[in-house]
Amino acid sequence: MFGTLFAGMCLNYRIAMMDNMKTMKKYLLPAFMITITAIMGSCSKSYTPTVGPYSNLEFAVATITSAAETTFVDASKGGTYYGKSGSRFIIPQNAFQTSGGGAVTGTIGIISAEFLTKTDMMFSGIFPYNPSNNLATAGEVYINALDQNLNTLNFTTDLRYTINIPQAGTPPEGLSFFVGGQIPSSKDVAWSADLDSNVGSITYMLGHNADTISITSNKTGFVAADKSIDDPKTHYPTFSVTPVIPGVTLSDTVAAFAVYDGYNSMWLMQNVNSNHIFTESQVRPIPLHFVLMTVVNGYFYAGILAVPQLTNNANYQVTLTQIAPSDFKTMVGNLP
Repeated sequence: MFGTLFAGMCLNYRIAMMDNMKTMKKYLLPAFMITITAIMGSCSKSYTPTVGPYSNLEFAVATITSAAETTFVDASKGGTYYGKSGSRFIIPQNAFQTSGGGAVTGTIGIISAEFLTKTDMMFSGIFPYNPSNNLATAGEVYINALDQNLNTLNFTTDLRYTINIPQAGTPPEGLSFFVGGQIPSSKDVAWSADLDSNVGSITYMLGHNADTISITSNKTGFVAADKSIDDPKTHYPTFSVTPVIPGVTLSDTVAAFAVYDGYNSMWLMQNVNSNHIFTESQVRPIPLHFVLMTVVNGYFYAGILAVPQLTNNANYQVTLTQIAPSDFKTMVGNLP
């Protein structure tokens, strides 16, 4: 599983499922770290985004992984702040309570991270993924709160935060409130719709050159504005994808995605054999790009193949070349 690629990494590059901070070290989703630098410090080693050398794929991807941020607010006053990708977080006053329902006062830390683009999602391992559905997203966000003793705080049931997520254009219709939960077997984050309006809701805020999706909720953890893009009337072909590096035998893990054109969406390909050949039958047959990456002898290799139309029983070969992770991230960001 793609999520399991990144186990055992420096804290700056792992993600802790912090529904309960006391179990942070036990439950790690390792593609991305919800960094708590201001509270817990950071790794002393820095990584330069070059072609290598890297000990494995997890460290190569870590050079281009999105980081979280910690914002300090007065619990009794709340506050408003902007995330690194432009989302506006609105925290109401007196919105928090302890796990036992007690009142919270003083300074607290709001931990948040945004996954709004294909590159945010792919290289953090937090993408619109469900084992049985193809999802598209208008934005995925992580939010949590800690007191000064690193105890996890809850939002009160009668108050909600708001996250206004900017859109590059008019957002897709039919979005619903989704929550993300960890799959125990793989540590991946899978998304499911939560239709309880008491937990969360999605609002379209459309304006001239300022289209925005607003998430309102009292749910901590992963939240998103997602929708299914599956078509039950369409036959989904079975096909295979093979990574190719001429003259090289692959030994490290290969990460593979089907990235849909025209949607903020991708499918994580996981059914792979010992020869690194991926077989799939759940990818929607619409224009897409296969995106593959790995590390060979310490150096990052990656490739992209455009597929206008999937063909049943076809084998697609994706040629991987040596490239700096940061340059490859730019290429993925330019996909339609």
